[in-house]
Amino acid sequence: MGRLGRAPREALALAAALALWAAGAPSEGAADDPCGGFKWPLARERAWLTGPLDDRAAIDPGGGGVRLHLAEVGSVRFDVPPERAPSNGTTAGLLRLEHVAAGIYQVTLSDEAWIDVVQGGSRVPSIDFSSVKGCQGMRKSVRFRLSDGPATVQISGARGVGIAVAVAPIRLEPP
Repeated sequence: MGRLGRAPREALALAAALALWAAGAPSEGAADDPCGGFKWPLARERAWLTGPLDDRAAIDPGGGGVRLHLAEVGSVRFDVPPERAPSNGTTAGLLRLEHVAAGIYQVTLSDEAWIDVVQGGSRVPSIDFSSVKGCQGMRKSVRFRLSDGPATVQISGARGVGIAVAVAPIRLEPP
């Protein structure tokens, strides 16, 4: 019974290992979607960034996406210098947020670029970020804690003449 007695136990162990592996395996298609690699859900932002976008330099307080025109970095008048100095030959632009309620906001970009948010004449430090290469229409998302009032999103270090930008509140602070 020695050899025959071990076979069912080995088969049982193999079946248990396969069941555990299958339970932890990603669903079919999820591994194929590079957009699933962000730290937080971005389905709303993906819809905004890949849908039809207005060309303007302001965004609604409730959030949304715009196509921001960019210019040669040396010709853009930043509110404060970007935290990461942009390379020569890159492009930049400014997106005005006329009024935001105090809370946490995320700024999501379609392409590679640096994001600074300025409020009250000072750069607002980011509190978290997520980026993924290979996601069609989205490259990175950065979160900032903003105060009540206007703010400016500064985009720098981009490589094209335009970039899609989504800004949305994710959690508003109680009044």
